[in-house]
Order: sequence, then structure tokens, then C-alpha cells
Amino acid sequence: TRAKESISARPHANILRSGGGDFPDASLLSSTTCMAGIFNALLSSGHPSFHRLLSFPRDTCGLFAATGQRLWLRDGDIWKLLCVPSLFEMALDHSRWHYRLADRTLEVSVSVDPVRSLARFEVRVTTGPPAKFLVTHGLIAGVNEYDEPAELEIDAATSIVRIRAAAGGLFRRADAEAHFTLRATDPNTIESITGAEGIAGGDACHAMLVFHTREVRAFTIEIEGHTALATSAAETAPSWQHAALALRLASADPTIGRIQQILPWFVHNGMLHLTVPHGLEQYNGGAWGTRDVTQGSIELLLALGRFASCRKILLLTYQHQFLGDHHWPQWFMTDPFGWIQQAHCHGDIPLWPLKALCDYLEATADFAILDEAVAWTQPGSAATTTETSSLLDHVVANLGWLRANCVPGTALLRYGDGDWNDSLQPAKPEFRERLVSSWSVALCYQVLRRMEDLSRHCGRVFAGLSGFADAVEKDFRRHLVIDGTLCGFFLFDAGSSSSGQPLLHPLDQLTGIHYRLLPMTRSMLGGLFTPQEAARHAGLIQQHLLAADGARLMNRPPTYRGGVCEIFQRAELSSCFSREIGICYIHAHLRYIEAMARLGHADAMLKGFGMATPADLTSSVPHALPRQANAYFSSSDAAVTTRYEAAASYADITAGKIAVAGGWRIYSSGPGIYVSLVLTRMLGLRRHFEQLILDPVLPLALDGLQAQIPWDGYVLHLRFSIKNACHTPRSATLNTSPLRPLGLSPNPYRSGGWLLDASTFNQLLRDGHNLLEVAL
Repeated sequence: TRAKESISARPHANILRSGGGDFPDASLLSSTTCMAGIFNALLSSGHPSFHRLLSFPRDTCGLFAATGQRLWLRDGDIWKLLCVPSLFEMALDHSRWHYRLADRTLEVSVSVDPVRSLARFEVRVTTGPPAKFLVTHGLIAGVNEYDEPAELEIDAATSIVRIRAAAGGLFRRADAEAHFTLRATDPNTIESITGAEGIAGGDACHAMLVFHTREVRAFTIEIEGHTALATSAAETAPSWQHAALALRLASADPTIGRIQQILPWFVHNGMLHLTVPHGLEQYNGGAWGTRDVTQGSIELLLALGRFASCRKILLLTYQHQFLGDHHWPQWFMTDPFGWIQQAHCHGDIPLWPLKALCDYLEATADFAILDEAVAWTQPGSAATTTETSSLLDHVVANLGWLRANCVPGTALLRYGDGDWNDSLQPAKPEFRERLVSSWSVALCYQVLRRMEDLSRHCGRVFAGLSGFADAVEKDFRRHLVIDGTLCGFFLFDAGSSSSGQPLLHPLDQLTGIHYRLLPMTRSMLGGLFTPQEAARHAGLIQQHLLAADGARLMNRPPTYRGGVCEIFQRAELSSCFSREIGICYIHAHLRYIEAMARLGHADAMLKGFGMATPADLTSSVPHALPRQANAYFSSSDAAVTTRYEAAASYADITAGKIAVAGGWRIYSSGPGIYVSLVLTRMLGLRRHFEQLILDPVLPLALDGLQAQIPWDGYVLHLRFSIKNACHTPRSATLNTSPLRPLGLSPNPYRSGGWLLDASTFNQLLRDGHNLLEVAL
């Protein structure tokens, strides 16, 4: 293995968010706190893209002192900038820096308020003499530095500053009174408040606000966001932070200990992705990806029992369905900027709202949602229509789009502008019509079968559903499974619905790639494979796609020809070997974990969790480079310098002979999926209409595992006795009350699982029975 670097290439940072709610709202303040002495950056209130106060560091080391909120200490005649601390602490609601200097120690903390749109910046001299400080603020007051002039009102007597963007700014047009307030809680600690001229002299060019303190031992500055667009009422549900901290796993197994360490942080990451969408690298966020919010966000909220916000996500997502066209934008901004969106979408996007609807209704049996009146989005203008239709009508239109967008003469969904893997967008226009993604087809089949199940439970008829899944299954086997192996894509000949060639298959002579992960795992998750086919493809994954750092999207990367595109756009255009281009994308690895749980491969599932858990990562991935241990990383990126080097050394990459770094942090649907998998697949307790599924997937090594999870307003304790892993539970009791199974849960691949009566289970909880003991 190449020599490891001693430091992380991505500087540590934490995103804080005020309030306890789990849905986007203008009352939410968020701020990025960076270890390198940038105490608040990209601080926003109301919308993380359009109502910002402070700038964001454009360099990795925080060398530009005009960025964000910085602290300077007077040392004799010199002002010294505090940068990397002696100790840096991160928590869900605060960050803290400790500085051990020659003559004193300092403690600096930033915290967010549990209710108000407020952040507190506190400085204390813990030992040594008092000192004078400067607190500098690199201002944006809009979207980007220097886009718009900020309007400042400074009250020197009270040490209060009122800041707002120019009247022409996007957020100000939505809320004329939107502004930020900065104030010292004790005005006596502040000597003066100036602009950049207070430290740079005369013609300072930086948009900066500077607080000059007197000689003090402590002072506090509060930053508050104000907007009339806030809609949050008093919190009715426990804070998402309470839910995060309520999750507990206990076992002697070290992987479980690592999962326990990361669970609260992945709830945190998932809530940021949903409510103030941006990350540490992808900081220009603010939008919901239609595919993302209907995966990680929905799955996280359902696993935590936060159903009200799931309902709102579904209704808002269907409101963005195009009138007449009946598909979706690839992404759209959260309110009040929902009219900002991408005009087109990849071919799989219309499947995800249906999948999320099935997830929600299976968990809640809230069939009344189908009668809700939902507006549409007008193509072109992206305006919300005054015309409304029932959600049921939206769903029928959704199904109609799927029918209309199959390759003529088949029930196989056309590729369109791509599928989940953004790097494989088609390079030629004809590929949009003639190419079929086996992954999209498998997802379509899964959604259609679940819609059939939903129709039986709710007593509603969904026009266009009858016979669709059967036709998909028939054409799947006719075209996509060749010599017993599922191809990644199938390219139909021009004008034909019967002939063509497989791509990403052992017979592929065009790309040189022989196996693709996503279609295999989705066919397992959707029940499209027979048990024999599932076992065969699990073996292919193990042999060709499972690398030392996780399951990989393909058995080798697409060929790079200096940016010339022939088949797939981004994969052949990008010179950077990372994220999907580097083909070890953690989101896809999580779906591999889910597939292993579905097959009952408990040891593979647990090993997979270890590879996706950043806490103590080197215990599972020894060649991992140092990285932040409490933040989701979107990919595992090989430490190579060029695409050519990556291709030449790819065998060494998969074998773990070349070091790997973590990719983008936090901004992903992956953290929500991870939390859901731990609770609903590994622990195996999930809702299914009026019943519960009890289907834990646990290896023998986890005998004695204990867990604590929130459940319908209660804290449920679980204890597992494992004598025969991944088989039908021998018994299950809530305290001393035995739970009788209604039957086996439907799983074509294994015999494990019980269906339980949900009303009986919940009544026992209400009666104070909260210890669920399961014997396997």
C-alpha cells in the first residue's frame, strides 16, 4: 500500500442547524463551523442558498482571513489570527475550539438555539490575563460575495447591527423585511464596530463587519435571522436530535460499536440534507433532488416514525409533477423558490415518487392521502397551477407516463437522459430512445408489484397498472438476462423491439465492462430474480464487484479518451477519478447491504456496514486515508493522479493496494438510507399496512445484541438471542406477553420473518410493555 498521508485532505468541519423540526422552513438557521478557526461560515437563515450572511472558505486551509467569522487576539502590538486549535470538538448542536497559547488558554464555542433562528458565538479566556479581540465577519447578505451591496444599520450604544441584502436580492423580493441581527449580549464588552477600514485602513475593499472588544475575559455575540416567511408553529414532535440520541446499540462486536457511534451523526447528516440541503463540499445546495428526497429523506423519517413530514414531502413532490407531461424536474428548490428547478429529468425519476408513496402507505395505511387535492407544475414557467387533482389522479398519470415511455413493442422503460448513475448519461441522442437500463427496469417492476399490493390493501383501482408488472417481467427475461447473467444495459437495434446487443455484460464488445452492480441488487430487492438467479448474481458481485473498500458500480471504469465521448457522457468526459467516476459510490454500496439483508447473508451485510461507517474506518478498510470520522462520505476515491493511472492500476485499487480517500461529505441521501437499513433490515422491525414485519438479519456473532429505538412516541428496547441466524424467529415477547405471528413475511429468498398484528403490538406498548425479546 502506498504510504499514507498523515492528515486529512478535506479539513474537518461541522454544519449546525437551529430548531428541532424535520421539514424545511424559513425559521431554520444553519452555519458551517470549520476546525481551522472559521467559526461561522455560509451562515444562512430561511434558505441556504438565497439568504446568506457570511461567506464560505474557498481554500482548504482557511488562509483567506476575510472569509466567514474569524477571531483575532491582541498580542502586544500585533493582531494574531486564531486558526487551527489545540483541540476541536463537534456535537449535533455546537462546535468548540480550545487554544493553548504561550500565556493563556482560550475556549471558543458556537451553538445553535433549539427553537429560534439563532447562533451564539462565545469566547472565554479560561486561564491567563484578559485580552482584546477583533471579530471579523466576511459579509454576503445574499447569494455570493460582492453580488449585491449589504445594507447595515449600526447602533454603537447597544452594540447591535442590522444587516440585510439589497432590495433587488432574490430573498428580499420574497420578504422585504428579511434581515440578520448581530448583537453583543453585553454591550460593555465592545469598544467599537466598524467595517474593514477598522483594521485595513482607508479604502478597504472587503465587505466586512468588525467588532472590536475591550480587554475582556469573556464575550458573546448572537446572530439571529428574521423573516416573515417562517411557517413553523410550536414543535409538536420531539426534536430530531432527541430521536438521534435515543438510538442505542450494544454488543461486544466492534462493528456494532462503530455503528452506534455514527448513528446520531447520520441522523444529523440526513436532516441537513432534507431541511437545509447543502454539504461541506457541495455548499451551493438548497434544492431537493426528486430522486434523493424520495429515498434517503423518506426512508429516514419513516424509520424514526416521523410520518407527518413524510406526508408533506409526498404532496409537495407530486405538486412538482408537470401538467400534461406527467414527469418531474430532476431537482427543484424548496419553498418559496419552488419555481427554480431543472427542466428535464433522467428516465428513472418518475419511479421514485411512486416508490416513496408505497413506502409511506405501507408504514402508515394513510389511504386518505390519495384523496388530497394536489396542484401541478406548469411546464416552461415552472409555476404552480391553480388547477388541482386528487393524488390518486396524479398517480394514475404517473403510471401513464411509465407506459408511454417504454421502448415500442416492449414493457421496458427507455433510458432517456440517464438513470441513477449520473456518470452514464447517454452520449448520443439515439441512445435515449433505444437504450434500456436494467436497473430502471428492475426498479419499475418493484414499484409496480408494490402498487398492486397497495391496490389490494386500499381498495382503489389504479388505471394502467393491471398486467404491467407481468409484461415487465416477461421482457426482462426475454432481453436482459443473457446466458444467465443480467446485463447492465440493452441497446436495441434501430427500429427493432426484438434484436440488439447487451452492454456491461460478458458479451459486451463495445465498452469492455462486463458487470454492473445496480441492476443486480435492485433485481434482488424487487423480487425479480428467482432464488437461484439471486444466488448466482450474489456470487458474481462477490467475485467481480466487491472490492476492498466496498461494492463497486462496475467491474472496471469506462475507458477515458481524453474527454472524447462515445457512449457515456460524464464517465468519458471527466478527468477526475472520484464519486461515480471512481465507481465506488457509497449510496450504491448501501443498496448492496440492503440486498444482502434481503438474501439473509448476515455476515456480508455486517461487513458491508463496516465499510460504510467512517468511525474507525481503518478497522474495515485498512488502506483508507485519514478522514473526518463523524460525517458521511459519498464515495471512496482512489489516490491516483489521472484516469489513465486509474485504468492501468485498477486491479491494485480493488485489491486495496492503493490508498483511498473519502469523497464529498454530508450532502447525500445515503445517511438516511444507512439509518433506515440498521433499524428496519438489520434489527428487522418495520410496518406493513395494518401489520408489523419482524425480520431481523443478524449473524451468530451478534448473539445478545441489545437495541433501543423510538417507536410511535415510545422508546422500544430490543434484545436478541441468536442460535440459528437468519431463520424464522422462534419466539418474540413484549416483556412477558408473547407475540403470535400471523404468518411468514413474503420473501422469496429466505424463510425468515414474522407478520405480527400491529394493533396488539401498539396496545402492549401503551400498557407499558417496552422490552421486545426475540429468539432466533
